[in-house]
Amino acid sequence: SMINPKNAEDKPWHVFFISIAYTFIAVFFANFLFPSEASMLSVALITILFVPFFQRLFSIEEKKEDLVAEKRLHKNLWSRHSQLIYVFSAIFLGIIVAMSFIFIFFPSENIFQVQTETVRTISTGNFINEGSFTRFFLNNSQVMLLTFVLSILFGAGSVFILSWNASVIAVYVGFGVKSLMQQGLGMTEAYLYGL
Repeated sequence: SMINPKNAEDKPWHVFFISIAYTFIAVFFANFLFPSEASMLSVALITILFVPFFQRLFSIEEKKEDLVAEKRLHKNLWSRHSQLIYVFSAIFLGIIVAMSFIFIFFPSENIFQVQTETVRTISTGNFINEGSFTRFFLNNSQVMLLTFVLSILFGAGSVFILSWNASVIAVYVGFGVKSLMQQGLGMTEAYLYGL
């Protein structure tokens, strides 16, 4: 009930800030309840926090599709669902900002253990180079396709993939920030530049 789906579509920045808050809450409880499993539990808790919101949001989107089926709405796919894409983007960016902040300013091995392993398998050595960017771009394209398929099949199940991918990107950003700090930038400047 904290986010009204109709308002969320009109003001995705509210969703951005709420996703930051939800991420901090999820990471705190994941680390507090099951510290050894915090890396995956935090992603699961973010998903659980957003499921009621997405169920209501998807019901609004289904009504738009019903109008198209009845031929009372003649917009194309992008114009019908552009607001939903902005909401997804706001959630995605909010999770990245919050998790990268936690990764940099409150380091803990358990909170990002699985994400760190994933980043290390995708990238090699230097975290800020063109080759690793290409690998991340291709990986994220695959994740985008998977998210699209899961959205069609499972609805809110795609939120888990979205949260997971955002957490992996947050760790990647965190490694970039740490690399910049090793080159002599201050922590705040490095974080803002890396983000």
